[in-house]
Amino acid sequence: MPELIASVLMALAMLDAAFTHRLAPVYWTALLIAGAIGIAALRTSRRARKQPRVEMLSFAGSGIHTTLGMIVMAALMLGMSHGAAAATTTALTSAAVHHHGLGAGSMTVALVGGAAVYSAVSFVLAARQRGWLVRAEYATMGATTSLMAVALII
Repeated sequence: MPELIASVLMALAMLDAAFTHRLAPVYWTALLIAGAIGIAALRTSRRARKQPRVEMLSFAGSGIHTTLGMIVMAALMLGMSHGAAAATTTALTSAAVHHHGLGAGSMTVALVGGAAVYSAVSFVLAARQRGWLVRAEYATMGATTSLMAVALII
């Protein structure tokens, strides 16, 4: 259930950023980070109740994937709010390179690189899982993160 709520929140943030602009990206960032913290707290409290059995933490099974996805999406939303991609193009083609350096460009590279790694891991996890619902969850998380990274570049 928490993964479903996270997916809906991420989809709403993405749709709002693309079409309606009802909330500023910084508010979406705060909501996504709060959701990630909530999922981590929920998973930790559930695991603490099952204390007698020692569980092996895995990237896929412990909610880390969903939590990390929300953090990556929050970073992409914040990067889009500052116009990092536009600043990169401007910085590379004007005298702004001398005044501001390539700060916006390195920010864009870091955000897109992080999203690419997260998306690649998501697609690998989707291929390794059993059951179409779990595969769809990982694949859609990877795809939405990829789309947000492409939107940051464009």
